[in-house]
Amino acid sequence: TAIDIDAENIAGASAGIYTSADFTDFDGTSLLPEETAGYFLRHGDLIQVDPGTLRNPPYFKVADLFRHEGLYDAVICNNVLIHFSDAAAGQALARLDLLVSDGGILVVGGAPLDVLAGYLGARRTFTPIETAMEAIWEDWKGDRQSWVLDPGSYVGMPPIDQTLPDWKVRFCTLFRKEGLGFEGSRQDPEELGRWLGGVEGALQGVAQGQAAISGSARTIVEYLDDLLK
Repeated sequence: TAIDIDAENIAGASAGIYTSADFTDFDGTSLLPEETAGYFLRHGDLIQVDPGTLRNPPYFKVADLFRHEGLYDAVICNNVLIHFSDAAAGQALARLDLLVSDGGILVVGGAPLDVLAGYLGARRTFTPIETAMEAIWEDWKGDRQSWVLDPGSYVGMPPIDQTLPDWKVRFCTLFRKEGLGFEGSRQDPEELGRWLGGVEGALQGVAQGQAAISGSARTIVEYLDDLLK
């Protein structure tokens, strides 16, 4: 299922027809490497996704992320959150959280780094998958150069800084949802508090996503509030 709030974008993606310019980076580099070329058909300057190579073609749907329902083994949200305010990006991450099943994969590219680290780090429900993290980050040449020219640019992506305590979450784009397991020492109040905060946050997200919640769920949230105080 591929969703977008803009019907024109959905129509274009459903047709799957692009020009060669759509596959050319800002510096002239082709974005169509040999290993993926077999998935496309060429008609002069037009490039079309070859439907014959897709075992399960995507279903394109006009939908609002904040109202979308379902449970998915993998959710890809690329170059979307970067256009949101920090508050809206946080709400969008909470919605994505609800859409990913336990053990599922969340792919987030182009997101406000503070929001990403703050939400996923506090919930402790997503584990960074470090495979090719640096290679992926370095491949965003345009975003990296934007940061060099203007570090305050909303699309600027700074280089990975491994001295930051949350660098793995902050600079990762690929996460696995691990649920609410607690792996720290229960004798450490700060560590336990962060975990309880994650549990509370997850329950709050579930509560917000439902038209009505049961009394038991509300009681759990209130109980966790008391513990955190």
